[in-house]
Amino acid sequence: MNPSSNRLLASLSPADYQRLLPDLKYRPLKVRQVLSKGGDRLTDIYFPDKSLCSIVSTMDDGASVEVAMIGDEGMIGVAALLGEPIASGDVVVQAAGNGAYALRLEVFERETVLARLGPR
Repeated sequence: MNPSSNRLLASLSPADYQRLLPDLKYRPLKVRQVLSKGGDRLTDIYFPDKSLCSIVSTMDDGASVEVAMIGDEGMIGVAALLGEPIASGDVVVQAAGNGAYALRLEVFERETVLARLGPR
């Protein structure tokens, strides 16, 4: 498996990509697997590899609706970019593909702060 098959990771500069690579952990996925529950604090940021995940929101009456779908073009956990690492809904695997690469939230937050500080 190659983390660069996720298009977001592939768009990083070679230096940034190499810095993240040791912290990216491959995770196989299963259809209907729940990666996080709405309202829970995120522990990992996921970069799908030819897999698809839905963010599902449950309404007060118990009905649910898919509010987003994320594939290998993006990441799961975008709320962490906004400084609010709380899952906005249940993240459910729809197609397992080649799994995903996970980055611990602490590493993601460190890298986000470093990026805001500018080039080193």
